[in-house]
Amino acid sequence: LKPNRGSAPNLLNITVEVKEKSTGTFQVGAGLSSVEPFIANAQISQDNFLGNGQLVSLQALLSIGEFGRQQANLQFYEPYLFDSRWSLGLNAYITQRLFRDFQRNSSGFAPNFGYSITPDLRLSAGYTLEWIKISTDFFDSNQGIALENLNLQGRNSALNFSVSYDTRNNRLFPSSGQYHVLSFEVADPLIYSDKDLRYQRYQIALRYYRPVIASLVLKLNASLGLITGGDDKGVPISERYFPGGIYSVRGFEPRGLGPTVAALQAGDPFSPSQRFTVGGDKEAIFNVELEFPILEPAGIKGVLFADAGNAYASSESLFYLGQKTRPKAYLMRSYRPVEPPLGLYYSLGFGIRWHGPMGPMRFEWGIPITKRDPKDKDIVFELTIGNFF
Repeated sequence: LKPNRGSAPNLLNITVEVKEKSTGTFQVGAGLSSVEPFIANAQISQDNFLGNGQLVSLQALLSIGEFGRQQANLQFYEPYLFDSRWSLGLNAYITQRLFRDFQRNSSGFAPNFGYSITPDLRLSAGYTLEWIKISTDFFDSNQGIALENLNLQGRNSALNFSVSYDTRNNRLFPSSGQYHVLSFEVADPLIYSDKDLRYQRYQIALRYYRPVIASLVLKLNASLGLITGGDDKGVPISERYFPGGIYSVRGFEPRGLGPTVAALQAGDPFSPSQRFTVGGDKEAIFNVELEFPILEPAGIKGVLFADAGNAYASSESLFYLGQKTRPKAYLMRSYRPVEPPLGLYYSLGFGIRWHGPMGPMRFEWGIPITKRDPKDKDIVFELTIGNFF
């Protein structure tokens, strides 16, 4: 501040000098995990594009392995469209993702609008246009039909709407407050979707953050999802729920949980039957975390967590309620089948989090308490950049 004498004895001119910090970033990183042997990512972003307060970013990620991913994403975000409470986001992307038994490729474009009713309450609406390709080498052993023909692909055109309530004290590293989202998505030929790619998706996520003793922070998350529609073959496999991995139920392989069918390797009708994970049209995920500082000046924290979750087929009720028969699970280091409470898979674990130059990094080890197969791994290590919830 530089005060100067004004035009009258009772007036004062004040000159405020502001030095703008750097708004552009460039990040490159690499890592590994027990499910993705090699992970590399790069991002370049500008938070004040052309001095207008807009965000422009380009991201790329490559991982190899049985659950490998490849993706590129170009994003534009205007937080105050025409100096109003409206926001505008534009997102274009190309992705390739390996599931346990098939591969999903997609490319698309997704604009969205948001409106802040109050500082805590926000409405959003968006549109997604993407082209999806599913490939697999398996056949349904009961019908002898290629699974990729049973679970359809093509042009997906969907509208989505959501309402969110957010009182978190920090969007990136919350230690108190709440964040709740209720969303609905619909894809239909009336809005240019292929006739085989039609569905309605309902999703609710409830998150709660509370400081406890000293610097410990308790984090709770509950997420429920339901997708309906499709034709007599069911909801397209590209849109079903596949929980498992560092973003949902840790201690299990990425996208590895959910209903299965018996399948044979294509081209070999005499091969042993395998369990093909086809995903569910209902999903339930619960997470509890206790986060604590390890080296606060360096941004290093530790976390203890407990997760539970599963996906359910259209013929199954949520949590298998009212069903006499349920899929079996296996306790850790046991070949004895059990019926876990609510039909969920459970895990415990720990991790280290570091807010470094590449952004928030998570190193987490998940230990499955109940397994889908007794031969599943006893511990799963995963690394990712970005927060969970």
